[in-house]
Amino acid sequence: KQWYQRRVAITAGIASPGYPRHYNNYPDSTDCGIVILAEEGQQILLEFSYIYIEYSKTCDYDYVKVYDGLDKNAPLLATLCGRKTREDLRELKLSEWISSGNAMYILFHSDSYVNDRGYSADYTIANTCNKPTIENSYISPTEETVNYQESYSVTCNTGYTADTSDPMNCQDDGTFDVTVACTSKSAYFC
Repeated sequence: KQWYQRRVAITAGIASPGYPRHYNNYPDSTDCGIVILAEEGQQILLEFSYIYIEYSKTCDYDYVKVYDGLDKNAPLLATLCGRKTREDLRELKLSEWISSGNAMYILFHSDSYVNDRGYSADYTIANTCNKPTIENSYISPTEETVNYQESYSVTCNTGYTADTSDPMNCQDDGTFDVTVACTSKSAYFC
């Protein structure tokens, strides 16, 4: 059995062995592990472009597995096989996977029988967002950081009003999609 393992630099894509040779399928009897490692305080967003991997109901023969950490001892996020395009995967809510920390491990396995083209995926390194400081407010959750695609809600103190009721959603660049300010409800004029 062949065994490959490599650490991936911060780039845009990964694929099964043999990709993109459309005339040639992935090799038999292969295990290929890929570690995507970001800096502390960052996360990995993985999106599959397509999966053409031998199908079985339980994905026992050939598969790609996504783990939330450095190796196959980390929590399993997904086990995928079959023939699916990006649109199929999105419709089935199987296209995007986000790490909880700064590492993701992708394991591709093939047995010694049927094989196909494999898989292709892109990934993005996303930053976490630090809890904002907004005067005259209560911010929830109370954690000092939130992950990409998570949010903070702002409740203004009594006597103050927020300029928006939208939550502050964490973007991949570590900023929020909206800013919130709490201003006094009453104005005094001379």
